[in-house]
Amino acid sequence: MKQYAGLNVSLKETSICIVDESGKVLHRGSVATEPQAITNFLSEKAPDLDRVVHESGMLSTWLTRGLDALDVPVVCIDARKALSARLNKSDKADAEGLAQLSRMGWYTQVHIRSEAADRLKTLLGARDRLLRLGGGGEEEFIVCAAWASQSEPSQWSGTQSVKSRRQRWGRWAARNGRS
Repeated sequence: MKQYAGLNVSLKETSICIVDESGKVLHRGSVATEPQAITNFLSEKAPDLDRVVHESGMLSTWLTRGLDALDVPVVCIDARKALSARLNKSDKADAEGLAQLSRMGWYTQVHIRSEAADRLKTLLGARDRLLRLGGGGEEEFIVCAAWASQSEPSQWSGTQSVKSRRQRWGRWAARNGRS
């Protein structure tokens, strides 16, 4: 028999509700908001787990990646569309509502970017800032580029002087209409 779980995530504690195919509540509980603690609870109480649902929020990227790394079939859903119609707003009730949504499939999934995509977005943001500074800020860009490539900044910064980088930047910006 398939089982579905809903996670109502808060900073310190996560409320969990597990339902079966018919919607009957099988287990309820609360654990620390840690991927390993949640996985331990789910594997103990729901061996036939089909899907785990939690709402988008400030911990959703971290939690989804953590649960996914532990082979939990996790789905992050749009919080604005999840439980807007529920009258009883409590952690237990919200967890049950999310478990029922998981069972019925009535949700909008939120895409969680990969770590590589997050690194690229940060690097592009640093590049954009560098363009807006008009040639300044090379040091910040070097640190971000090193972080994105997971190499040491010293490998990037020792090759050229700041003055020569500014000169190259100025020539590039002039050619590309960015000055």
